[in-house]
Amino acid sequence: AHEGLLDKRLVFGTVSFGYAGRPLDGQTTRRGRPRQALAVDPVAGGWVKRVFAWYATDRVPVAEIVRRLTADPTVPPPPKSPNRTWTRGAVRKLLRNRRY
Repeated sequence: AHEGLLDKRLVFGTVSFGYAGRPLDGQTTRRGRPRQALAVDPVAGGWVKRVFAWYATDRVPVAEIVRRLTADPTVPPPPKSPNRTWTRGAVRKLLRNRRY
């Protein structure tokens, strides 16, 4: 079932940082919630691209990426972070996420 939803670019489960759900008119899930299409989050999606560019293209170390993210107040916090702050572990998790 998940593969079918993925093929249709519909939200199922937890959405990765940088993505969001866009409600679809007139469609609901089995639980009666609005069905959502997977869409790039206009704010967080840009930061995901920036982090990957820093790491892969510019060869910026993870510690420096953490510093840059925490220094900029416009950066959204990482998901599920207890302190809502970017850490080395949060950046490494983002870079290792197979969904990107």
